[in-house]
Amino acid sequence: HCPFGRSLPESNTTEENRYIVPSNAANPSESPIALFWSGGKDSYLALLTLQQQHTNIVLVTTYSNNMVGHQEIPVDRIIAQANHLNLPLLLIALRSDERYEHRVSNALNNQGLQTLAFGDLHLEGIRDWRLKFFEEFNLIFPIWKVPYTTLLEQLWLADGTPFVSAVGDHIDESLGILVGQQFSPAFVEKLENTNIDLMGENGEFHTEITFV
Repeated sequence: HCPFGRSLPESNTTEENRYIVPSNAANPSESPIALFWSGGKDSYLALLTLQQQHTNIVLVTTYSNNMVGHQEIPVDRIIAQANHLNLPLLLIALRSDERYEHRVSNALNNQGLQTLAFGDLHLEGIRDWRLKFFEEFNLIFPIWKVPYTTLLEQLWLADGTPFVSAVGDHIDESLGILVGQQFSPAFVEKLENTNIDLMGENGEFHTEITFV
């Protein structure tokens, strides 16, 4: 979802950008906010926070080979999430011959999206990278350094349920973090006595939000 300009040597050059708007989507008068949407819990928490004050939100997802990078979520499931949330979705197909930030900036400008939101939690390097490469846009970070206890309480009360969609190669199998496992209070409690970030912020694991 955010490869920091790294090349994609096997990217599918036939994939195109797509802008999908639900037929019954609202038409608010305020300027849109483009929320970078990975399909996981962090972007979902950012959405829940944004929706407390804003009504015009567009989800933005980058992909290659029909998958969201790192998250290991097929694009079709991202589309299903957007449909459930009744929100427009801008799908940006990444290219191996074009830098990430250029590809994304051009797609955003083509849709007139000037305010960008991210579900970053506390990694300064990622935030600094975004500020550098998207300096022409207005950037907001709705859940930046919000305490994990606050975020988790909000997540447990929300409609969406997170499940582990990918596990980092550096994670010891003995920890029992498995793809398909629900990210739940019990899951978090199991991690509290380890050196793993409870939200997987260092790439320990990624999640996918599902809706019943």
